[in-house]
Amino acid sequence: MSNFHYLPLAVKNTSISLEDILYELKNTNSWEYKYIYFERISSLFRQMGIGEFLLTDDSTKLHFKNTNVK
Repeated sequence: MSNFHYLPLAVKNTSISLEDILYELKNTNSWEYKYIYFERISSLFRQMGIGEFLLTDDSTKLHFKNTNVK
């Protein structure tokens, strides 16, 4: 069995982990706690972007384009 079959599951698990962490961070006032998880959160966003790119071959998921900047 190819490893490609596990990629959608890995992307979904990454998004669930990210949702859980962000929900908990929203409910805390501790900046130290938020600082500790910053690296983990950025890593999860990278994993989701790369996983979506590999699944869809659409590079727009790899970067954030801010349309509000003048």
